Amino acid sequence: MSRRIFPVLLLIAALPGMSVRGEDREDVSSCFPSTILRGHTGVIHAVAFSPDGSVLASASADQTVKLWDTTTHKELATLKGHTNAVRAVAFSPDGKFLVSGGGDHTVIVWDAAKHEKKAALTGFEGVVLSLALAADNRTLAVGLSDGSARIWDVAAGKQTHALDGHRGPVYVVAFSRDGKTLISGSADTEVLVWDVKAAANPPPREKSVVIPIR
Repeated sequence: MSRRIFPVLLLIAALPGMSVRGEDREDVSSCFPSTILRGHTGVIHAVAFSPDGSVLASASADQTVKLWDTTTHKELATLKGHTNAVRAVAFSPDGKFLVSGGGDHTVIVWDAAKHEKKAALTGFEGVVLSLALAADNRTLAVGLSDGSARIWDVAAGKQTHALDGHRGPVYVVAFSRDGKTLISGSADTEVLVWDVKAAANPPPREKSVVIPIR
């Protein structure tokens, strides 16, 4: 049985505004790609490096995830299993597996070494738009098009928390280094910070601090 939790704190450090004046543009160096990786037949929606940087994963509207060797630039594998565009991909911190999700409302867990499907997480009501794995290599955050986020225990194969607070699609999610805090960003212009450990007694939204980003 999953628990619903609500945002409890948001802390944003204001950064000085940055702009490039016309007269400064001559100091900006031009940069060109060192390599072009071709193989997908659809829009690339997301990319991710493995923790050691040896493998690059690319998620595409062609319903596949491709793995590339970052040294040889050769394709290592094409991961097939989704039935709609793949919108998000992320590696586990230990590099042993990766997750992908998209328009089929499904998250697939892949063995990073064997390039095989390990599990499928289903039951999401929205399109999977963003994914993040905590440092424990089992806690997964999923951002959805219905304005919610979900936390799953990948090892147990079950949802543990439902995070309802956004009023628009959740395009980005990320865990803090210790895995105790999750941040989510949405089309509603807000970034929410969630205290995952306080899920048992969440404060109401009206008492939380939410700062819109304009």
